[in-house]
Amino acid sequence: SEIAADAKVTYCNGMLYIPAGIEYAVIYDMQGRMVMSTSETGSMSIENLSDGVYVVKATDANGRAQTLKIIK
Repeated sequence: SEIAADAKVTYCNGMLYIPAGIEYAVIYDMQGRMVMSTSETGSMSIENLSDGVYVVKATDANGRAQTLKIIK
């Protein structure tokens, strides 16, 4: 099943917003390499990543996952 609507990760202006309820979030480049990860909620800057396309996979405590494609 899917993560609740109020617990979804969002991306805006170079920042990922990770709400309470997310256990961890991992960012992968388009080659499948993990480039960042966090187990903290709140905002996370991705300004240090190169311009490109990334996939964010966020998982909650129940193992439900959200996948988000972002373009930086």
